[in-house]
Amino acid sequence: MEDLDRLVAELALMPFPDARPEQLPPDERPYDQVPDWRLWAIITGRGFGKSRCGAEWVVQQCASRRGLRAGVCAQSFDAMRGVCLEGESGVLAVLDRRKIRHKYNRALGKVDFVSSGSEIRGFSAEAPNKPRGYQTHIFWMDEWAAWENLDEATSNINLGVRLTHIDGLPARRLITTTPRPIFQVRQLLANPKAVIVRGSTLDNRAN
Repeated sequence: MEDLDRLVAELALMPFPDARPEQLPPDERPYDQVPDWRLWAIITGRGFGKSRCGAEWVVQQCASRRGLRAGVCAQSFDAMRGVCLEGESGVLAVLDRRKIRHKYNRALGKVDFVSSGSEIRGFSAEAPNKPRGYQTHIFWMDEWAAWENLDEATSNINLGVRLTHIDGLPARRLITTTPRPIFQVRQLLANPKAVIVRGSTLDNRAN
């Protein structure tokens, strides 16, 4: 029984059990590691596995650290809940695969981790002022380039992502998005401090 409990605990803390190298966080890659990153952007075609990357990252961070506060925002509340949290590659699916105990408040779009005391709270870019004042350690912004209130929502999120965890983890943001020919995407691609991942649907053809 102790061996089974240990295996379950190890599974909960693994970064991304079956990930390709380019799907791993910048500080956990087998090569070209970026230990001190603050902004990670996955700008790829549909089917690359962007949502799975985001869900695996926030779950692993929340499961492995006590009291971590994570935010998730999508184009709409329905998209945040239906894709980021409840989707087949979303947070709840990852939690179930890893056998991590949690409580889910569907109305609020909020996930509480029983063992670590961490939380994931969902937001919608349709309500860009909602993240204002909510301070987090990490934040995942999904299909970011499609947000209607892109600048306002991003600004309010960035203001809140400022907590350094007690173990030294710096505040971090992940953007996952399908590319669009807009100024904000070009600006992101030109940001020398961002760790950028590019790819296509074919990269995930095995899945």
